[in-house]
Amino acid sequence: MNDILVVASGGGHFSVALNMMKKSRYYCRYIVCVDSPDFIDIKNSWNLDIPFFAIREIGRNPFRVLSSLFYAYILIRRFNIKLVFSTGATIAIPFLIVSRLMNIPSVFIDTPTRVYSLGLSGRLASFLATRFYVRHSSVCDSKYNVFPTRSIA
Repeated sequence: MNDILVVASGGGHFSVALNMMKKSRYYCRYIVCVDSPDFIDIKNSWNLDIPFFAIREIGRNPFRVLSSLFYAYILIRRFNIKLVFSTGATIAIPFLIVSRLMNIPSVFIDTPTRVYSLGLSGRLASFLATRFYVRHSSVCDSKYNVFPTRSIA
């Protein structure tokens, strides 16, 4: 599978996504990240020849959510994406919504800092993603579409 879109917020989410890509046997074709100074530094330090797309932080602004949905649709459609992969956070939600509507598989790995409960983006992603993974089995609950994992990144 070559047409993988990786979506991650800056900082730890982005670092985990890059580690996953490095260890994966699949080839990531495109990366979407939050536009921030950290993004440029991490991108340059990894020396990747992968197209990066920057998107503004969404937060809980409904106008940014709508524009991000449109942006996600354009990217997924334009590059014929076959899998959406994300390590969080809020930036992933529009891409998961579009992938769900277009019947494209998606994988979401929640942050390791969530030990007892899912955050807002995790709760939303658990219903939107095809596969949703958590790092701590204490987060697993029957009301969420959650799969515990043993060793990720």
